This record gives sequence, C-alpha cells and structure tokens, in this order.
Amino acid sequence: MRIYDGATGDVLLEVCNTSGTLHEYPLVADVDNDGQADIVVSSNDYSSLTCPKEQMKTRGVRVFGDANNQWVRTRRIWNQHAYHVTNVAEDGTIPTAEVSNWTTPGLNNFRQNVQPEGEFAAPDLVVAGHTQCFDGFKAFARVRNLGQAAVPAGVPVGFYEGDPDQGGTLLGTLSTTKVLYPAEAQELVLELTDLPPSFIDGSKPLVLIVDDGMPEHPWHECRTDNNTATLDPACKVIG
Repeated sequence: MRIYDGATGDVLLEVCNTSGTLHEYPLVADVDNDGQADIVVSSNDYSSLTCPKEQMKTRGVRVFGDANNQWVRTRRIWNQHAYHVTNVAEDGTIPTAEVSNWTTPGLNNFRQNVQPEGEFAAPDLVVAGHTQCFDGFKAFARVRNLGQAAVPAGVPVGFYEGDPDQGGTLLGTLSTTKVLYPAEAQELVLELTDLPPSFIDGSKPLVLIVDDGMPEHPWHECRTDNNTATLDPACKVIG
C-alpha cells in the first residue's frame, strides 16, 4: 500500500500488505467517527507473496490514520465492494431510485469516497464560566462547539486574573480531553489553594479564553471573536 503526494507523485508512505488480490482493496472512510478520514486495508496470507523487507506475510484488517489529525473529513460508511456515494446515504439508507453516479455533478467516482455535506464547515468554540469562592478558589470553564464541524481533543483554555491584553496574569491552562462534535460541550475546572484578592475586591475580572495561545493546529474556527468570557466580578461579596 502506498500513499502518494498528489501534487508531485512522491511516495509519502509505503506499507507491505500481502494479498491474493480478490476482493481486497484500500478504502477511505471515517471508521471511528472522529471527523478525520481513515484508510482501511485488508490482507491475507494464502498467496505466495511475502513482504520482501520483513520476510513475512500479513493478514487481517488494519486501519491507518494521521497522527496529527490533519486528514480531511469523509463519510462514515463503505457498504459494499462496488461502493459509490449515490447508492447509499451516510446513515446507511438506500435510495428508492438511485441517481446515476456518473451523471451527478462532481462525482463519476465508483469506489471513491467524498467529504460529507458541509465539507467546508468549521468548529466555533465558545466558553462560559462560573466560580466557587470559598475554601480556596475554583473556576469552571464550559467549552462548547457551536460550529458545524468537530474539533479534536486538546483545545486549551486560559484562566486569567485580569485581561491579558492589559497585563493580566495567567492563573493556569487546561485542555479539553475529548472530541467536541457540533453542540457538544465539556467543563474544565481550575482549582487554586488561595483566593486571588483582586477577585474579592473586584479590582480585576476573571477572563477565560478558549483556543488560547494555541500553536499551529489542524482545525480552523469559523469565528475567533467569541473565544473570551469575562466574569466581573469573579467573586461576589456576601453581606
């Protein structure tokens, strides 16, 4: 199995896969429903073929994905050997009257998958929060994806004492631990032993920033002007 650079033809990956070449071929589908394409390859060891470098045969089903989660989205289904996208919907339903694949604009692509509807969709991350201001300090940041595309785990949220653009101090950073699909949310909790005095007297707000200070990553938000939440006052004085 080889993966090529489409622009240059250079071989990016070569993996030995013994096969009697009957019904097996590599296929592309999002088999683990993480918003990224996967390559599924089956192999068998009944033929005379042997991997020349490893001097071994392979068998079974293997799934390959990108370690950096940078492969594009694709459909989550591949239902038959003669797979074509006009024969089956992504939810597995079969159309009563199939439209000819070769007459559908942009297709004519038997045994080839496509990006699903909304291929140009993007995540849109927002954050909201509240605090617990006794027996130490807890800041709760609820990260929600309002976009139409999933975002992988590892989105950082910065917790600041005051606005960082005005010299605010970073109290800590936490990251999401799961894929956030459209409309999904995850709550993160930052705990501090001492309650910052500025939160008590109201001189500084608590500022939460989602996707904060992130290095280059595989997702691109459709909006970045809604990534901040300000809690002012951070701690309400009782009495």
